[in-house]
Amino acid sequence: MADKNFYVIDQNTGDLFPIKLTDNGDETYSVSTDGGGSGGDASAANQTTEIARLTTLDANIGAMSVAEATTDTGTFSLIGLVKRLLNTKLKIGQQTKAASLAIVPSSDWNLPKADSLEITGSAGSLNADAIASTDVSAYAWISVQILGTWSGTITFQSSNDGVNWVNTLMYGAASTSAAPVATATANNIFSGPRTGKFFRVRMTAYTSGTATATAECFVLPAVAMSAGVSALAFGSTTPADAFVTPTAAINTAVFPLAFNANGQWDRIRNNQALTLVASAAKTATNTADITNYNGRALAITLNITAAPNTGSTITVQLRMKDFISGNYTTLLSSAAIVGSASQSVPVTNVYRIGQGITVVANVSAADVIGRTMNVNIVHSNSDSWTYSVSADIIL
Repeated sequence: MADKNFYVIDQNTGDLFPIKLTDNGDETYSVSTDGGGSGGDASAANQTTEIARLTTLDANIGAMSVAEATTDTGTFSLIGLVKRLLNTKLKIGQQTKAASLAIVPSSDWNLPKADSLEITGSAGSLNADAIASTDVSAYAWISVQILGTWSGTITFQSSNDGVNWVNTLMYGAASTSAAPVATATANNIFSGPRTGKFFRVRMTAYTSGTATATAECFVLPAVAMSAGVSALAFGSTTPADAFVTPTAAINTAVFPLAFNANGQWDRIRNNQALTLVASAAKTATNTADITNYNGRALAITLNITAAPNTGSTITVQLRMKDFISGNYTTLLSSAAIVGSASQSVPVTNVYRIGQGITVVANVSAADVIGRTMNVNIVHSNSDSWTYSVSADIIL
């Protein structure tokens, strides 16, 4: 066979090395490189260079037993750095801040907000912002405390575009005024609902000093309110009924109100226990009106502690008052209670009326109760009875 020339590829570098097969004539072949080892691609010098390069590469990669790198910036093998990454930066489970990787979210990622946000600042010149413009769209309630020695006017402002600002009403915690304010001239805590995407506190008039501000933004609206809000909702700092015109939407969140037929607003009640007639000696008919705000059932308790030993009687009437005429309609009347039969005192009787109540003659009635109910204790004569009457209005 004639001589043959081949090429061998170095898989590490991609270099081609020529190989020559020489026919020895006896069915054997001699293998030689081009150049015969005298300076060609596979020369001794090139092999020494390649061995040195591979040795350096092995050192840079590192052995599997190499120690973990101790810093991110020192000179370590690749295996050592990978061990550090796996052991300190990519651990499974929650880690400390120092042992965690920092992340940079995308600019259009809507990050979840914390339950509250605190913003601080100060203003010591005209148009300086004590609280810089801040996106508060994730929060429902803002409370701002103003401190420092200063003279000027601080204004609370909101905006949806961050350019056009509108003065924002807030309520002073230390103020007895019924009206919310958009400005402050003295230290106080001011709070109120968020009204725009952005919020800021600006020194709109300045004389001297520096005012510091701390704003707390909350996801949920506040429950406890300032005296100013109480007064706004009810006309005074004490909650009351028959309020004519609640002027802020927040009123029903602070003190829940319900509209009545008189064109007014009343506080919503829970179950109520009322004294209608205090315990005392009585010789004539007693009557008492009851205002029902939002109850659905009425229970009247008569407690007799002294009764005449005669045929004298008293009768309990549960009545509903007509809104227009003022007339009463009896919904339930008890059986006559005889004095001579009531000597084993105390005698306690309960009378009930409401939808769904089991009907018992002279004791209970299944009927609606009105806005104004009445309890009438009818005496048959002037004999003296000692008793009390109480009412429970049930939701």
